[in-house]
Amino acid sequence: MRILIGFIVLFMFVSCLSEKTNHLKEMNLTGKVKSVDQITYVGIKKNGIIKKGVLKEEYSVLFNSNGNKIKEIWKNSDKSIKSKVLYKYNGFQENVEQLFYDRDDSLNIKIVYKYNKKCSPIFLTVYNNDHKILGKGKYIYNDKGNLIRFSSYDTNGTVTMKETYKYDSLGYIKSKESFAVGDDSVKYEYKRDLKGNPVNIQIFNKHGNYIDIKIFAYKFDSNGNWVKRIESLNDTAFEYKVRRIFYW
Repeated sequence: MRILIGFIVLFMFVSCLSEKTNHLKEMNLTGKVKSVDQITYVGIKKNGIIKKGVLKEEYSVLFNSNGNKIKEIWKNSDKSIKSKVLYKYNGFQENVEQLFYDRDDSLNIKIVYKYNKKCSPIFLTVYNNDHKILGKGKYIYNDKGNLIRFSSYDTNGTVTMKETYKYDSLGYIKSKESFAVGDDSVKYEYKRDLKGNPVNIQIFNKHGNYIDIKIFAYKFDSNGNWVKRIESLNDTAFEYKVRRIFYW
């Protein structure tokens, strides 16, 4: 459950239809993007150059005309479906439900959101396929409307995970700290390019000691969206990602 809710916080911030944000903005995509297909390969370093190795997984996402996600699909290296997520919205384009499906297309998890008057999610509830509550989550924002803390709880109301966020002057996350029951906290510090894409993420333990660094290199299309990204972890492990972006 901690992993699931952590995933939601990192990659599935939900939003309403406004000039402030939508899923396209949260994914740092510009232009009228209709869908994105992303393929991840193992990166192989040879003579100082990172090249594509074996296929790891595929990911695709479809957006509505308001720039919000409709469906996401993850596939294994053999092209078989790993999981799928469907999004449901109300008339304000608030993502009121997310439905998580397994590889056999059976419903596994449902997440229901509640919003404040500023159209930001404030609570979530996680259900299994029998509509039994598995956990809950709470969002807290600063005066600028930026998420500064997310906490997840078990069915007894005990905190199982907490994440806190700090932002730069442009509103991008500059640091994130994760706390989990029974685990040490981990802090992530971000450096970004002029487009807001992370160029490196440094990782520290709870004592402030350096652990890892991830470095990113990009190639962009004419709309300024990346279509190739090479990720390096400590210059020893690599991923090679390519994207096909389709526009309305």
